[in-house]
Amino acid sequence: MSALDRITPVALVPNSRGLVDAPELLQVAATLQTQLVRDVNPIWGVGGIVAPFLALEDVPPGYAPLVIVDSLSAHEHGFHFAAGGQPIALIAYGDGWSVRASHELIETLCDPYGQRTVAAPSLDPTHGEVDYLVEVCDPCQVGRYTINDIPVSDFVTPHYYAPMGAEGRRFSYLGTITKPLSLLDGGYISWLTRPPVDRIYQAFAARRDDSDPQPAASIDIKPYQSVAPSFSRDWIDAHPSEGVRNLSGPDGRDTRTQGPFYAPGDAARAYGRAIETEIIRILSAIDSSAKVTPGPTIDHMRELLRRLANEDEKDFRRDFAAEPGRELAKYGISKPIGLDPSGEELPSPDEYKKVLDKLERGGFAPYFGDPDIGNLLATLGTLGTLGMSG
Repeated sequence: MSALDRITPVALVPNSRGLVDAPELLQVAATLQTQLVRDVNPIWGVGGIVAPFLALEDVPPGYAPLVIVDSLSAHEHGFHFAAGGQPIALIAYGDGWSVRASHELIETLCDPYGQRTVAAPSLDPTHGEVDYLVEVCDPCQVGRYTINDIPVSDFVTPHYYAPMGAEGRRFSYLGTITKPLSLLDGGYISWLTRPPVDRIYQAFAARRDDSDPQPAASIDIKPYQSVAPSFSRDWIDAHPSEGVRNLSGPDGRDTRTQGPFYAPGDAARAYGRAIETEIIRILSAIDSSAKVTPGPTIDHMRELLRRLANEDEKDFRRDFAAEPGRELAKYGISKPIGLDPSGEELPSPDEYKKVLDKLERGGFAPYFGDPDIGNLLATLGTLGTLGMSG
């Protein structure tokens, strides 16, 4: 694949006319184009053509929208996700918006769908090898430099994710990150642990002051307590402060050493079981004519809930509590991240009846006319706290 094959047309556009003056919009678009061609492409091998538009209705089909909005509540900066197969980035207008635009543009081009990961040893050694989400601006997100007097974001290089044999390499564009998988003050990085317990973690480095960015003196590693339908930038950015809130487990103990994670004796066995479960899920979505059927569907969820709500389904309820991933797989449903065997009794059938009733009444965040399956799965994942009254 040549460099030209990886050039993405990008529309820099406000979501309402008049939010950004035309001269300012043109200047930032030109600056972002210079950064992509001069700085980003030689390092990451990706490129884009940044075109400014005054309104969303002016954007031609095929452009990845980099949309400037008035504000983004609960988000420090913009975020990107895939909608209808098209990556989109939202950035909040205001002081420093060009840095946010640069940040989201680079990350969108390096990982258009927000699901790219790389394998490397965890920053918490008790986890073993994990999968890091490729967020090329987040570890050094407070770093910035100027092009034509307009500030843009620093970013890490591919060597940042290669902890072995990377001595003497460049780990960030500005060189302020001096070793792999490390953070600047104010930066963060996210990863997913491997089976038998898959859990999302983040490492944060607090900002000490407003001086120039410097390597973090210490980091805090926090687990996400919520069940996630997927490990993606979309989900991480939608939960920007969850790791900060969860400093410890429900009983006050530090959760960083809880497992079990991969150990040399059971790594292959646990991984093989995870693959087997995924094969069950895939095969369950194929009908007798060998045609893949869409799934999971709301009907799958209804059947599952009805069985969990049935007092006579004692064996099924026991199996679901012991290994929910394998039971979900039989319905063509991927196990949500963080939904691990509880080892305890499930909630009562009456509790599941409440969930089923809420589903039948159109609950769980309707999306294009249907309940959001990811949201529903997350609810099912809170095995011991289903209370759905009302």
